Formats: sequence, C-alpha cells, structure tokens
Amino acid sequence: NIIETPENNKYYTDSEAENEFLSRIINFIADNDDLTENIKIWTKNPVHDGISYQYYSENNISVANSYPDVLIAIEKDGKKHQLVIEIKSGIKDLDPKKSQDLLEAYKKYVDEFSNRLTNEIDSLTMTICWVKEDSLIFKGNSTNEEVDKLLSSGITKGLGWIRKLLK
Repeated sequence: NIIETPENNKYYTDSEAENEFLSRIINFIADNDDLTENIKIWTKNPVHDGISYQYYSENNISVANSYPDVLIAIEKDGKKHQLVIEIKSGIKDLDPKKSQDLLEAYKKYVDEFSNRLTNEIDSLTMTICWVKEDSLIFKGNSTNEEVDKLLSSGITKGLGWIRKLLK
C-alpha cells in the first residue's frame, strides 16, 4: 500500500489501519498552519530497520523490539517534542496482549524520560492509536501533563489533541 502526500512524498504502509491513519494525519497537518509550521519532521518508521524500543513480553520473561509506525518531531519557541505512535486496527487488534505490554513500556519510557536531568528533547509522548472507521482512539503517556491526562483516559474522534503539544 502506498500513501502519497500533496508534495509527492510516498509512504509505504503495512495495513489498512496505517493507510487510514496516514491519510488523516496528512490532511490534519495540511489544514492546520500552526502544525505545518511547527512539525519539523514526520515519517513512517520502517519496520525492522527504523527506530525501535524494547519492551517486556511474554509475562515479563522476554524482551522484544517495537518499531512504532509514525514518528513526529515538533518544535515551537525553541522547545522540542517527540511524538511516537503505534497504529493498530480498532476493529480487530491482532495481539491485545502486545498492545498492553507496549502501553506499560510506554509509561516506563515516559517516566524515565521525566526523571532525566538532561534531554535532547523537551517532552515525549508515546501512544497507540486504534483506527476505526469513524474514529481514532489513542492511549498512552506524555510528559505534557494535559496530554497525559487525555491519553490515559483514551482520546477519541480525531487528532486535535496533538495541537496541545504546541503549548
């Protein structure tokens, strides 16, 4: 599957859920000048060759690698934010246990990030997005307190919350 942006950039996707998500985020960014101006880079992360995070799987017995689907770097007023998104089908999550393991790992990564004395970026958000026909459901964690509250309760119906990362 291939998604193409108005600038003729091509993104190769692995699922219909990724197709739907990428189509929505491409349009969302294009429709919001503040995002267009402040998103420095966003990309589809290559599977098995891109940025990965380790997490415990199999009841904390083994360590696995996760290659999140989308990475977004936002910068405003000299502050840098990294947004990491794993995309899942909201109709049928193929591995709900893995999704739960990832959410637990994301919380640990965000907590660890918060406790560091220095970081190259100022804030971090890690989330899973379950894509359904008429909604997006996000769960995860963020060092941005307002976003963290939204993600821990589950955000639905769109991408508007991403604009809160510009504050």
